[in-house]
Amino acid sequence: MHAAIVGEGPAAQRLRFAAAPDKTRTDRTAELISVAGAAGIKWNETALVVWAAPAPDEATAKAMQAWVEGGGVLLCFPPAAEGAAGVGGVTWNTVESAPGQGATFTITLPII
Repeated sequence: MHAAIVGEGPAAQRLRFAAAPDKTRTDRTAELISVAGAAGIKWNETALVVWAAPAPDEATAKAMQAWVEGGGVLLCFPPAAEGAAGVGGVTWNTVESAPGQGATFTITLPII
C-alpha cells in the first residue's frame, strides 16, 4: 500500500508522518510530494492520497478523478493560502471559530 501526501511545509510533513506505516511493514510506504510533482503520482500503485495543497493542474485532476472513481481514497485538507481553490472545485474560505463553548457554526457546500 502506498500513500501520497501532496503539500508543502511543516503541516504536510506532519501529515506524511501520520500516514507513515509501521517500519516493519516494508510493503507500505508514504511519500511527501509537491504540487508540481503530483503529475508523477503512480495512480495504479497508490491506495491513499492526502491533498493539502491548491488545486492540481487539469491533467492531474482528471487522473485523480478517474483514480477516485476506481476506488482510490482521497482525503483533502485546505491549502495554506486562505480562499484558494482545492481539489474538485472545492473552495476554502477563511478559518472560522465558533462563538463560544458548545456553539456551532455552519459549513456551506456548493451543489454540483
